[in-house]
Amino acid sequence: MIEWLIQNKEWVFSGLGIAVISVIFAIIKAKKFKSDKNIVKNSSVIQITNVTSEKEKSNIKIVDISFPKSRDFIIDIKLRNIGDQVTYIKEIAFDILDYYSMGNPQVTQYQLIPSSNTYDVVLEKKERQIFKVSQGIGANEVDRFQIKMASSIPEPRMPAIYYLFLSIIYDEDSKVEKSEKHIWAVPSNRKWAGCYVSHMDMEIAKKNYLELKRFDSYDGRKSEHFVNILESYEKNKSDFLKGNQ
Repeated sequence: MIEWLIQNKEWVFSGLGIAVISVIFAIIKAKKFKSDKNIVKNSSVIQITNVTSEKEKSNIKIVDISFPKSRDFIIDIKLRNIGDQVTYIKEIAFDILDYYSMGNPQVTQYQLIPSSNTYDVVLEKKERQIFKVSQGIGANEVDRFQIKMASSIPEPRMPAIYYLFLSIIYDEDSKVEKSEKHIWAVPSNRKWAGCYVSHMDMEIAKKNYLELKRFDSYDGRKSEHFVNILESYEKNKSDFLKGNQ
């Protein structure tokens, strides 16, 4: 190449040679320009538009599920939309893997009354329960919402133990983001005007303890309420396990 330039230097560096080289560079640049643009033609206008990569669809991730200090059982759900489009949460599903309704060792007679409390979610015995939600999250933004929960299974003053996971269902094509597994002690939604304790039943206490230990063996994130109930039974287990030791 160098020898060719030396032999033809007069021609190359003459006006004609420079013009030819300029044309070659212009063609190369034009090809590169075309590869980066879309050219839309009609009879009178040539419109050149930039080619942009397709935006990533909405994509929700569960950041955390926590339990604020409250007299009620409330879960606080934190979400992040890592997509480039706005997303709309329309449902939340609870998939029940196992449950146990704790009995009261202090066998109690209640005068029940209708509950005046309003709950967002009342869990039952069904394996899958779906509840409507209306929540929007902007592109690449975070959000949070809280759910007040109760269970219709246990008697007043006692919780139901649930082993479950929840799913966030969003957008028109019903995309799903699942949580990790959880173990919750969910309080009863049943209310009473008055009650009295008729007698103590240690067999109920023993059954509660054994069921709590069974749930404790599951691989799941345990709520503070569940942990506190189990610790209370551990401290007093000698009272109801005497006949089995």
